[in-house]
Amino acid sequence: MTQHEVNPEGLWQLLAREHDQLDQLFEQLLEALRADAREDARRLWAEFDERLNAHMEFEEREVLPALHAAWPGEAAALAAEHEQIRAKLGELGVALDRHEIRAELVAEFVEQLRRHARRESALAYQWAERHLEAHDRAALAHRVGAARYVRQRLCEIRDRSNPQRGASR
Repeated sequence: MTQHEVNPEGLWQLLAREHDQLDQLFEQLLEALRADAREDARRLWAEFDERLNAHMEFEEREVLPALHAAWPGEAAALAAEHEQIRAKLGELGVALDRHEIRAELVAEFVEQLRRHARRESALAYQWAERHLEAHDRAALAHRVGAARYVRQRLCEIRDRSNPQRGASR
């Protein structure tokens, strides 16, 4: 297997692992905010914002349409939660830029994201594992792996073009 191929039977685990990685990144962000490490917080926020949006876009493009065919109400509810998350992400990003962000508000947002991740795992991911054909799961898992690989390569390129940023990672 190359570094961007994935196990097609583990779609649910792969997407859940992305939730875990986002959660770890957010914990680092909270630590930076609590320590008043503004540059680190700004860098971590930008990375988190980029990765979370890419994750939600993938789900909306690849997972939610399949779920919608079976459970339209649940798919619509998850999509609506994504819109709420995006709105809060924007608000907190502005507050961070203005140096008005409080760790407590970010911690509340983390809890909102964790509730959403549990809901997605219980509904969409497990449904996909049980109901999508193996070739559909393989195609989705491959796209998740390919997207992750592309993001990783873009980060490496960005870090090479900006050595100061790469050193702070």
